[in-house]
Amino acid sequence: VAIGHQAGRVMTTGVENNLFGALAGDALTTGSYNVAFGKGALSSEDTGSRNVAIGSRALNSLNFDGNAYNIAIGYDAGLNMSTGTLNTIVGGAAGDALTTGGNNTAIGHEALSTEDTGARNTAIGEGSLKTLNFDGNGYNTAVGYNSGHEMTTGVKNTIIGSLAGDAVTDGQENTAIGYSSLSGEDSGGSNTAIGAQALGTQDGGNANVAVGRQAGLNITTGDNNTVIGGNAGDALTTGDNNIIIGKNAAASAVGADNETVIGTATTTNAI
Repeated sequence: VAIGHQAGRVMTTGVENNLFGALAGDALTTGSYNVAFGKGALSSEDTGSRNVAIGSRALNSLNFDGNAYNIAIGYDAGLNMSTGTLNTIVGGAAGDALTTGGNNTAIGHEALSTEDTGARNTAIGEGSLKTLNFDGNGYNTAVGYNSGHEMTTGVKNTIIGSLAGDAVTDGQENTAIGYSSLSGEDSGGSNTAIGAQALGTQDGGNANVAVGRQAGLNITTGDNNTVIGGNAGDALTTGDNNIIIGKNAAASAVGADNETVIGTATTTNAI
């Protein structure tokens, strides 16, 4: 089925294609099982198959000679993809810089909108992983408004929550779950922040674990700290190798090292 000015105009032996809109699928010849809906959607593909392009210029540059299994929905979604495969892109300008990258999921306006050849990333939320451009398997997951927004070459990060990890650039193997968790860190790695604003101001710390609302909130460059509880260790800044467990539990000083503190603010036992 082809409806629109020059839609499917050069098709020869392609089968079961559905093309709607001016110039939609206008280069298809033998490609089959494609859906193109919108002006210029899927307009470079000739022999490729099993793609879904919905929106003006969606998958406009795709030309993979095989079963690509790409889905792009939204204005300019997947605009520059050339030979990428197995990508799912939903949102205006989402994944619009992807060329050969594969196995990516981008959902939300401008999600994953800088990546070109990178693969195996998941970005869900407006502006999530917006500036990522790692030329390889990134294995990053970002869910939430502007989550992982500033990431450029970071890999193996898991970021869930609005503004979570939004300053991370090249940090690796970080986990941030909760609103604005780990939101000051750029290059640090192997950190785990769970809870709203957990490790919220950290910048340069490594291998810290903070669980609880504002746990480890003011840690900046401290390393190897384990902080569990609401507001636990929230005054600690540069201290290293501390274990602090309990609501409002605190180390003896902002730069304390090698302390173990267990209990609430009123029942603390320091070891």
